[in-house]
Amino acid sequence: MEYIDKNKSREKAHRLIKYFLDRVKEECETYPDDLYAAFRGDKESKDKFVSLLLEDSGHHCCYCMASIDGTTLEHVILNSIKSQEEFNRYFEMESELDRNNIILAKNFLEKPSDVPPFPHTISYENLIPSCFGHLPLSSGSSKCCNNYRGENFVYPLVFRKNINSEIIYYSDGRIEWLADPEDVTPTITKLGLDCAELKAIRRIWCFLSSKNLSCDDKNRELTINCLIDELDDSKKEKNMMNMLLNFKNKEYWKLLEKYQYFNDYSKFKATNK
Repeated sequence: MEYIDKNKSREKAHRLIKYFLDRVKEECETYPDDLYAAFRGDKESKDKFVSLLLEDSGHHCCYCMASIDGTTLEHVILNSIKSQEEFNRYFEMESELDRNNIILAKNFLEKPSDVPPFPHTISYENLIPSCFGHLPLSSGSSKCCNNYRGENFVYPLVFRKNINSEIIYYSDGRIEWLADPEDVTPTITKLGLDCAELKAIRRIWCFLSSKNLSCDDKNRELTINCLIDELDDSKKEKNMMNMLLNFKNKEYWKLLEKYQYFNDYSKFKATNK
């Protein structure tokens, strides 16, 4: 996971959203109750906005680090929140989430004002690019990231400047956020980043990168066999074995291409057994 710098495209994004708001108000004489739906329906504005977000993230999903061209728009501060108390919660943890440029949408609609700050539902500072979270076994449902998160509160971890060093990827495919304040359900679990498919993908890339191998199909059989030979008889490792066996199938193996971010052995920490 990488820190997302919201200074990169701020001026362009602000002009784009201000133009959208001015045009909507001129056409409708008032703002629609659902600004986000109106923004998504404005293809020209949305497409330009998405392009900026993807540039900011290096065309990676903000959470799982898959390479993406299309994206869902992930609201760091949930699109659905209505209360100031819920809004304020996102600023309790130290991060670069920009309070000066974001206002609760409900407050903006009740008392429209000059922008910035922008309503949180369409604020550049509150939106980041996420993948759809669809993986081969998911049958159309999401296994990770934005859609999987749903209405769960998630800390603005991608706006923490040291997030790269706080997120640990282990050689066995596990992932941990060292600074996570959650004591019941880890943020990583809320985002589905510890699902079996992603753990297997990271584990495979750890092996490939350690051997200077590519995800070329010719390395598929050898890689999976070597990783399975390393597993012990524990229940967790048996679950991993079943998932790794899926990657003997081309449909699974081709997923690795989207996760070239992990083609770097230095990203992984050895697992203590």
